Amino acid sequence: MQISAVLFDMDGLILDTERLSKVYWEKVGKEYGYDISLDFMISIIGSGIEEAKELFCEQFGADFPFHEIRNKKNSMIKDYLIKNGVPKKKGIVELLEYLQKNAIPRVVATTTYRKDAVALLKGAGIYEYFNEVVCGDEVTKVKPDPEIYIKASSKIGVDPINCLILEDSHRGIKAAYKAGANPVFIPDMLGENEEIKGLIKFKCDSLLDVIDILENDVQKVVYEESY
Repeated sequence: MQISAVLFDMDGLILDTERLSKVYWEKVGKEYGYDISLDFMISIIGSGIEEAKELFCEQFGADFPFHEIRNKKNSMIKDYLIKNGVPKKKGIVELLEYLQKNAIPRVVATTTYRKDAVALLKGAGIYEYFNEVVCGDEVTKVKPDPEIYIKASSKIGVDPINCLILEDSHRGIKAAYKAGANPVFIPDMLGENEEIKGLIKFKCDSLLDVIDILENDVQKVVYEESY
C-alpha cells in the first residue's frame, strides 16, 4: 500500500465537537419541548444539513423547527468556544507535525460549511497545517457519497487509492471506501459495526496511532506535484 496523502474528517475526528453538538441540541430541544436523545444524535452523526433536517422531521414531525433550533444551538456553541476555546482530539497536533515534516499533504473534507469549518480550524490553531479544506457547501452530494473525498484528493493531485482517509462516522467510512481510498476508523461517539467492519483498512484508538501506521504498515510516497 503506497500512501501519498492523508484526508481528514473534522467534527469528532480532529475537533472534539460532536459531544458539544449533542449537549446543545438536547438543551435547546428541551426549550422547544423536544426530547432529543443521545441515541438519536448518534444515529445522525456524519449527515449533511439537509439529511439531518429530514431525519429530525421523521423523528419529531414535519413541523419540527429544525433551522430555528439549529441556529440557536450553533449560537450557544459559538459562545462556549469563544469562552473555552475549540477542543482538539488527542494526537492531532503531533500527527499534523509528523505529516508536515514528512511532506505528506493534508486535506480536511467536512460536511460542515466553509465559513464555520475555517473558523473552527483557526480557533483550534491548526488551520495552517492543511494544504486544502473541502466543505459541505462545495459539493452536491454528502457522505456516504464519495464526492467530497474524490474532490479532496483531486485538489492535491493524488489518486484516492494512495490516500489514507481518517473518519469517526459510519457514513464517512462508506464514503472513503466508495472513493477507492484506504479508510481508517477512529471511533468517537460511534463504535464499529458489522456494516463497516469489512470496509476499514485500519482501526485506531487515537490519531497518534496513525503515525504508527505510516511508520510501520504502509509505504510512503511523496508526490512531486506542487499543491
